[in-house]
Amino acid sequence: MDNNSVKQNISKVRKSLKLSQEAMANRLGISRIAYRNIENGNTKLISNSLDKISKIANISKEELVLGYKPVDENQTGLGDMKCRYENKIESLRKELEDKIAKLSSDLEAERKLNKALNDVIRAKDDIIRMQDSMLGRSKK
Repeated sequence: MDNNSVKQNISKVRKSLKLSQEAMANRLGISRIAYRNIENGNTKLISNSLDKISKIANISKEELVLGYKPVDENQTGLGDMKCRYENKIESLRKELEDKIAKLSSDLEAERKLNKALNDVIRAKDDIIRMQDSMLGRSKK
């Protein structure tokens, strides 16, 4: 949000109220020149001016600065929806973490079984070689 858009919003609000710069200045309790300087961006906006302008226009300071009415999460139910989605995301995250832990455990068990089977194969190969050598059969 830049200063240019804020001063344009202030001017737009004044015009929508069908007030001249002088009339708005009178309502603010400042001179027309001081108010013109606010709209032209030749002076810093003081929060008092924003408060007073928003009260005159019957809008929030946020609406005055942004140029549109911000969405109230509680009015639209967005807060509840956000909370439900955050809970669902947390539930899914926990579920996935549990699945990953189970798969990691299963993988480790499979590795141990694979090692044990390889040990059995090596032992049987050793037995076969010993039997072959005892029977005088050698592989050539």
